[in-house]
Amino acid sequence: MNMEKVGLNISTLRKKRDMTQVDLADRLGVTYQAVSSWERGNTMPDISKILEVSIDELLGNAKAAQLVSNILSGNEANVDAETLSEVATILKPSQLGTLAGQIALNPDTITHLAPFLDSETLAELVLKCDNMTALHIVAIAPFMDNETTSTLAKSCQSIEGFALTALAPFLNRETLNALALHCGNIDADDLVALAPFISPDVLKELTSR
Repeated sequence: MNMEKVGLNISTLRKKRDMTQVDLADRLGVTYQAVSSWERGNTMPDISKILEVSIDELLGNAKAAQLVSNILSGNEANVDAETLSEVATILKPSQLGTLAGQIALNPDTITHLAPFLDSETLAELVLKCDNMTALHIVAIAPFMDNETTSTLAKSCQSIEGFALTALAPFLNRETLNALALHCGNIDADDLVALAPFISPDVLKELTSR
């Protein structure tokens, strides 16, 4: 979903009703700062009822709006990866996880959905997804547990030194040590970044190369 576009729609709809941000905030029982944040596209509210518009009009995407309508009404929701990515920000993690589990997702889509999924569901999705690269793992590591991140990293065919340093805080030490020893392109800057996370013996071996 294009949050900035939705924010612009909210602002336009509010102004059409001759409402200030304070007016809308009062109707919703929130602060005017929250309304301002919505209109900037930073956060997303559920305000279609207050503005008396359809979800379609608010989202500006008929397919995404139909998916949201089906979810809200408890009807069966058929979804594709592109539409799911569009509405990820306004679905509950449980709703998003259920839908994500129904379709085949590529690494790029999983990376986009990662911030909105619970860690357990995310782990299930990534462990059955092929072609996860080191850069994908770096992007989703903050949203997963260390064991899942370590499992993914070990299965990755190659990890550059810069990617390994980015992953270091999210890997268990055993995995990080093994990957560092087998990484052929760790430079001095990488070693400095890795030093707090790898064992002294491994650090010694790497610095002696």
